[in-house]
Amino acid sequence: MAFLHILAYSWCPMGLLSAFIKLNQRISFAFDSLLPIAMRTYGTTDFHTSLLPEYIKQDWLVYDIGGGKRPFITQKWKMRDNITQVGIDIDANELNKAPRGDYDRVMVEDITTYRGLADGNAVVSRSTLEHVKNTKDALEGMASTLKDGGIIIAFAPCRNALFAQLNLIVPEKPKHKLLAAIYGEQAKVMGFKAYYDDCTPLQMEKNIKDLGLEIIERRIYWMSNYFAVFAPAHILWRLYQLLMRKAGFTDFCEGFAFVLKKP
Repeated sequence: MAFLHILAYSWCPMGLLSAFIKLNQRISFAFDSLLPIAMRTYGTTDFHTSLLPEYIKQDWLVYDIGGGKRPFITQKWKMRDNITQVGIDIDANELNKAPRGDYDRVMVEDITTYRGLADGNAVVSRSTLEHVKNTKDALEGMASTLKDGGIIIAFAPCRNALFAQLNLIVPEKPKHKLLAAIYGEQAKVMGFKAYYDDCTPLQMEKNIKDLGLEIIERRIYWMSNYFAVFAPAHILWRLYQLLMRKAGFTDFCEGFAFVLKKP
């Protein structure tokens, strides 16, 4: 699938490729509209519109882990609810690109080795865990920033999702070209190297329990749009997802989120 996109990018005029992609996306999304709402919820969107507003409270100290140039709690939100936000990222350049005022403080650290001050009320982490080599160590680092009773709100894509398997197989350089061809400017926030270590709901639950954290809530997501650029493949993939969900195979979802509590 990915290699067909690469060939199309190499040989088709950009105008024709763009028209082809848009047509297929319209067909794909029309098919999606026929599916149950649980099959149409994007995990990344749900993270912003539901999880964060539900759990983040006023006057809190929040650690944003891996948000880099795109903090998930905006300056407007911070000012409204008197939130202090600390950004932790392994890349100083990413932190420096964040909108002025979104972070109150930044720290250039590897969350798999960093151990914090246990002073935070919450950790927010979206699409970061798949980029670390040891997810259990990363969770331990996140928990170390929290005081007792603090929470972690984390979303990650599932390792067994078809797009994740392709991401592991396709070489980095053609993958970046492919993302740029399909997503344009949006591709600039994609394409970081992913490992997907322990990135399945069941394995993540094991790590959580090993670290002594409590699960407050778990959400499973079955939606992504990576294959919408080629409607026949998208429809076949969606039928496969329907079967996996019906059978209860949550480890074959597209992504998942946990809300965790530090006892």
